[in-house]
Amino acid sequence: ANTTSDNIWDPPKNATHVWEVDFTKNSDNPKIKLLCRPMAPTGFNGLARFNDTILLATASFQDSIFAIDARTGRTWEAIKQESLMSSINGIKVSDNFVYWTANSALYRAQLYPNVTAGTGQLIFQGGAFDDFAIAPNGFALNSTYGSNYK
Repeated sequence: ANTTSDNIWDPPKNATHVWEVDFTKNSDNPKIKLLCRPMAPTGFNGLARFNDTILLATASFQDSIFAIDARTGRTWEAIKQESLMSSINGIKVSDNFVYWTANSALYRAQLYPNVTAGTGQLIFQGGAFDDFAIAPNGFALNSTYGSNYK
């Protein structure tokens, strides 16, 4: 997804664009295709794959997670947890959980097939979080904090 400081304040004229970049056939010259131009919201920050057709996007200005149907461009606010999503940033989906960073913290919530989520759970508070990765076997926080999550 792309938005810039030049276009973010003028929707729908300069709405967010969601692109597919396919490196599978040629890593030096990827195939690039516009998937959709959602008219709202502006300012997607992180993207994660929900399933083959739905992407989840953090919307930093709306403090929520939006769903995008990449086939149709339909976009809707899917997950909002007021106190846990202020300045939401990074997002990942793994093992039926959605993970996100906001407020200098890392959270997770159980993710349901209807593109909704359970109550958010604080995993770690402190530091400046942005994007993150989840290892294939889960991830472990620094042993100082004594927490392991999968």
